[in-house]
Amino acid sequence: MTRFQTWKEYVMRSMQRRFDELLNALESIAFLRMDERLERFFTDRFRSLGVCVFEGSHQDVALALNSSREVISRLLKQMEKKEW
Repeated sequence: MTRFQTWKEYVMRSMQRRFDELLNALESIAFLRMDERLERFFTDRFRSLGVCVFEGSHQDVALALNSSREVISRLLKQMEKKEW
């Protein structure tokens, strides 16, 4: 790492990015309600991919959020009623 400064910078940036992702995930799980986590899931997907439609299933969302499909389905129904 001392011989190749660019490699060191790459590794450090990669580690910092992964650590930031870990902290965001822990913060989300510890401090946000599931409906807030669900809203953040779709908002983050839109920001990163620019896609307004999620092609996955309720089960896919549940797996991404470490929840059950039933909870996600119920929350999505509530969001639909609120016209979100």
